[in-house]
Parts: sequence; C-alpha cells; structure tokens
Amino acid sequence: MTIQYCAEFCRDQNTSLAMLHGNDGNKCECRNPNASCNGWNPVPNARCFISCARADWQICGGGATSASVYDVQLGACGGEYQQQTGTIYSPYFPGYYKRLDYCEWKIESQAEYISITFTIFDLANDDDYVIIYEMYQGEERVLGNFSRIFPASGEIYSCSSGVLIVFQASDGENQSGTFALDFSGRMRCDNHSEVENGTITMDSDCPYRTGDIATVICNHGYESNSSHQSIECQDGIWNDTLPQCVEKLQKTTTVPSIGTSEDFTSTELQTTANTSDTSNLSIGVILGGTIGTTGFVLLVVVITLLVMLRLRKAGLRNKDANSSVDFVQDAVLTSGTNIENHQYETIDDRMIGSSYEMMNPVVSVTPHSVPLKIIRQRSFAMTNLKHISMSVILRWVPS
Repeated sequence: MTIQYCAEFCRDQNTSLAMLHGNDGNKCECRNPNASCNGWNPVPNARCFISCARADWQICGGGATSASVYDVQLGACGGEYQQQTGTIYSPYFPGYYKRLDYCEWKIESQAEYISITFTIFDLANDDDYVIIYEMYQGEERVLGNFSRIFPASGEIYSCSSGVLIVFQASDGENQSGTFALDFSGRMRCDNHSEVENGTITMDSDCPYRTGDIATVICNHGYESNSSHQSIECQDGIWNDTLPQCVEKLQKTTTVPSIGTSEDFTSTELQTTANTSDTSNLSIGVILGGTIGTTGFVLLVVVITLLVMLRLRKAGLRNKDANSSVDFVQDAVLTSGTNIENHQYETIDDRMIGSSYEMMNPVVSVTPHSVPLKIIRQRSFAMTNLKHISMSVILRWVPS
C-alpha cells in the first residue's frame, strides 16, 4: 500500500478522496466529501507523519485509530481544474515519476488571469521538462519552459483565465524526480489607459496584473500633481492614486530695483557725420537690434571695411592737397580749474572766420565739460568707428 496506489485506485472508483488507515496504514477507503464519516473526528496534522507499512520511505499517515485523507488528484498524471485555487503534483507524488511519463493539466479559472508558483522543482534528468502554455488573443503563448538547466523560480502570471501545463519525462537513468506547483485565480486592477493632458505607459503586454506598473507622462506645458509618476498593481488594487497632469505655473523672475531715475545721468553721444555715415549708422543699429549678436559682429566687420575704404580715400586726398598743415590748440574746460591743452592737426581748410568746424568730439558730453576739439580727418574716421560701436552697444543693450 502506498499513497499513489490508493489515490489511483479511488480515481478509478470516481471518488474525490482517498483515505489510508489501519494498524499499519495499509487499508485504503474511497470517499466523497459529502459522504458520512460517522465516528471520525479531526486530529492534528502531526498524526500524518507515519511511515507507510509497505513503503517505509513514504509517509502515509493513518494508524489503528486515525486516517490520512488525500485528494485523488495527488500524483495523478494530468487532469482538469476549474476551481479558484489548487495544487498540481508530478505523477506518483510524493513518490517519483517514471520514465517517459507524459501528462497534461488544464486549468480554467473564473478569475481574469492565473498566478502559478512552483513549490517543488526537482527534475531527474536534463531532458525532462515542464512547459506552461496559454491562449491569448487567438495566439498560443509560452509562459515558461523549465528544466534542470532552466529551473522554475518566482511567480508566473498568465494573460488569460486558462492555462495548459505539459510534463514530459525522458528515458533517463535517474528515477528520482518530482515537482509541485500552486495556482490561484487573480483579478486585474482597474483599467488606467488614459489620462487628460498626458499618456500612460505600461511595462506589460497584457496589463493591470499584479506587479504591473503604470507610468504617467505629461504633455509639454503640463506636470504631475503628485510626487510620484508611477503606480503598481497589487492583487487587483493599485498601491496609490493615478497622478494627474496639471498646467505648469509660469515662473517669474523679479529684478530688484537699483534706484530711481534721478540717480542716473543719461549720456548722449552725438557725432557730426555726413549724410551717408548717418544712414549707415541708422541701418546698422536697426540690423544689430534685429539679428542679435551675430548681426552685431557682421555689422562691425562691415563698418571696419567702410572705415578702411574711407582711410584709403583720405590718404589719396591728402597726397594731392596743396594746403599746408596747420596746428591748432583746443582747451577742454573740465569740472575743476585745470585746463588741458592738446594739439591736433587738420589737413582740410575748414577754417570759418576765427572758429573751426568740430569734426568729432573725443570726450563724452557731460554737464561739466565742453569739447572744442578739432581733429585730423584720419583721426575722425577711427574715432567715428569707436563711437559707432559705442552707439550700437548702448542702443542694443536693454535698458
């Protein structure tokens, strides 16, 4: 008498329970759950650990005054399960399966998907294997192909409510293999497929199962209203609320006040130039303000070329000029009492009576200075470049 022999015998009798008892645990009775058990009372499971009379390497339980009760599916080679939870054992469990055993178990749960966990996985040979299949969206999928080389570990989740478990034993010499697995029907978490002003990504091809993570990605101009962007499904319930995408707040930068307008004295740089110079300057300022830094650099290059051309023309005119070079002095009145005298030369006969035409002031006009400079025409061209650059910079930098 063994557990496997008693269970197989009761399966043939179309009963669901196999009961082992007797003085040596060598008596087998087949029962159904609704059958009368007069005279029998539950006892602690510790009484089950009694060796079988005809197979002392197995634990059959039972005795003169107790019996061990087993599901007839224990050790069965194949079967169908429609309950919410259950356990599947290898053939002849708790003994060892035999050579070339081939078994199929079908599970049809009322839940939305199935969780499978191997509690024992000890195959005898490298060519023995357990494969778990399912039908999902009209296609057959392999959830796992396990062997001694690739043993089963962790929890396995189906996408559908039905799976097929196939076991194949090889013709190997080792005859000490066994396995067992628990299955349980599970419910999915609530469907989170859309979020306003954003999108939801899932890390699963058949989502909303235990362990699946939903991540919210907000559109441009929106941000999550939560400290987290992801939530996880745990046994049919999300571990947190789904983040929402809200409009980003516009961040403003306050520039501290540095004083009233009375604290500053505006400085205006004026240049006396011919009509073409003034037009070039105006166009340069407009372009510089429009095209930014790159335009400004290009403007400086253009002005430099114009100045070089002007210098060339001035040199030619100077060569042919017959007028003598005069030296004049100017006095710049400053805010103090000191007077600085400078000598300049002019190559043009620009004297008008006893005064000279101002070509280009060298110093800024302030409330306490009056420039009276008369500069050389060539110096006028160079300082004109400097003042044009300064004017562009002053007009281009925001006030």
